[in-house]
Amino acid sequence: MTKLRKEQVYFEKYKDFIYVLDNLKKDFDFNKYNFRKKLKDIIIITSNKGLCGAFNLNLFKFAKDIYDKSENSNVIIFGDQGFKISKKYKVNVYKFFNDLSKLDYIIEKLLNDFDKDREIYLVYNKFFSATNLKPYCEKLLPFDEYNKRQIIYDSNKDDVLFFFVKNYIKEKIYFSIVESNICENSARMLFMKSASDSAKEIISNLKLNYNRERQNKITQQMVEIINN
Repeated sequence: MTKLRKEQVYFEKYKDFIYVLDNLKKDFDFNKYNFRKKLKDIIIITSNKGLCGAFNLNLFKFAKDIYDKSENSNVIIFGDQGFKISKKYKVNVYKFFNDLSKLDYIIEKLLNDFDKDREIYLVYNKFFSATNLKPYCEKLLPFDEYNKRQIIYDSNKDDVLFFFVKNYIKEKIYFSIVESNICENSARMLFMKSASDSAKEIISNLKLNYNRERQNKITQQMVEIINN
């Protein structure tokens, strides 16, 4: 089984879990987690490695459109390539991380920002097929769908909701990184195939031109011999 195929199998299983998580979200009566906010935190999931064509650049252009339309937005970037591109586009990066060890710290900052009137958006490449990858934006907070009924909690309600929201955001970000990795490897495979095909075409043209020049020289030499 290829690396890409293994990632797809893991991704499909993980997607089922995220589906359950999204439905579970509707069972809670969220209070402070459902109000619209004025500002935005935008998390952009890019790759750490290059050589995958316009994979990161197209995503960043898509994210920058959202950033430009939102006044005083914070940009949080995952991935070394996204951080490099942010310098080119002169985007001020609020937080940057390139491994999962900092994920809990990032989530803590996000939830603190949400309390300070900031919505949370996640931008990443969505996988539809090996040849169909598209930039996608998903709102994490505030919640649009939730249970509006009165619910009785055995434990402290705020603690239960905070625990769920924190882990919900963590799983959504981690899932987006998993999906982005599949898209990255698919993009790299397509980019390498395109580069390989281009190289073969160049070699073929060079051989054709070489043989043509060689034939012309032979013909010219034969003509000179006959004339002499």
